[in-house]
Amino acid sequence: MRERADFLLARTYREFPAYAQQSEKPFDWDTDGCSPPTPTPWAKAFHDACVIHDFGYRNYGGQGLRLDPTEARRKTIDDRLLEEMLRICRDRPDALPNCPGAARTMYQAVRLYGSPAFYGE
Repeated sequence: MRERADFLLARTYREFPAYAQQSEKPFDWDTDGCSPPTPTPWAKAFHDACVIHDFGYRNYGGQGLRLDPTEARRKTIDDRLLEEMLRICRDRPDALPNCPGAARTMYQAVRLYGSPAFYGE
C-alpha cells in the first residue's frame, strides 16, 4: 500500500486528477484545496498542487492510514508541494505576479504551521 501511495504522491499536478477521480481505496482523497488563510489568487493558482499535498498529509500523517507519520515524510510532502507549485509557475507564467515568490512563501508557511494538520493535533 505504501508503494502505491508513493507512486500517487509522485504524480504531477497534471497527472494526479485522473487518479483522484478514481478514488482508489483505501486512500483518503478528501481535499479542501489550499487551506485558509491562503490568499484567494494563490489558492486558485496552486489548487492542483494543494490537492496532492492534502493526499500526502491525509494518508501518511497521524490520521487515516498513518503510512509514515514522521517529520521526514512531512518534509518530503511539503517539498512535493513546492515542486508542483513551481511547476505551475513555469507552465503558467501569467498565473500570479511573482509566482515563484508566492510558491516559496506558501511553502515556508506550510513548513512553519503545517505540523498540526499532518499529525492530527
